Amino acid sequence: MPHLTESGITNWTPERLPDLSGRRFIITGGNSGIGFEAAHLLAARNADVVIACRNEAKGKRALEKLVNAGANVGAGRCDLLVLDLADMASIRAASAEASKRFGAVHALINNAGVMQTPKSTTADGFELQLGTNHLGHFLWTALMMPQVDQDAGRVVTVSSIMHKFGRINFDNLMMERGYNANLSYNRSKLANLMFALELHRRLEAVGSAHQIHRLPSRLFRHAVAKQGRQSAVQAGLHRFKCGVRAGRGARGLANGAGGGGD
Repeated sequence: MPHLTESGITNWTPERLPDLSGRRFIITGGNSGIGFEAAHLLAARNADVVIACRNEAKGKRALEKLVNAGANVGAGRCDLLVLDLADMASIRAASAEASKRFGAVHALINNAGVMQTPKSTTADGFELQLGTNHLGHFLWTALMMPQVDQDAGRVVTVSSIMHKFGRINFDNLMMERGYNANLSYNRSKLANLMFALELHRRLEAVGSAHQIHRLPSRLFRHAVAKQGRQSAVQAGLHRFKCGVRAGRGARGLANGAGGGGD
């Protein structure tokens, strides 16, 4: 397994993205923050972008804002998909809808998440942060993998620097005892990272070639594995609390999903 902090990419800028005409990207949480900024960067290179979010009204506003960006958006399509990662029925419905509405997907960008919430549960009874940030994306990815492009498709999963403080206690997995919002968030980000690395490991185990990339500002790392389809496993170490603006953080997502420096 390559080291997370060694990738070989330096001084990456959005201008290095190739022409993405004909490639579709589905971004969870693409209605705001780094998800929306990544959608903008990809759309500017002619990608077909799908904003996937739980709030349809907010998604429509984000879609309108993206489309109205005018000269800063290329020739690709921009679409909306309603997806609530805290509800497995919604995840399954969104996957089924994506199968009907869209063709092959070049990249799944697993970006959405909740942070330091009060004690609560998902629609299916899972602790909210672990259930949304990790379990929701796990199911979403599993259901969507058949639709990911067989030749060069990618899966990009965002984690956080806070994974360093995460611990997973399987004897109290849903934190029924001693809930702590910070610790819950940290372990959900650790789970994201473990998922990314395990996906990488399993693809490598079946003979996939792989590379490791360093993206600008060292905030994002991803492993690229190839098994007919390619899985760019993005362990994005984003530092919202450290002052990195959404536009800058989005560069890691855009590079992991769109390339231009692999």
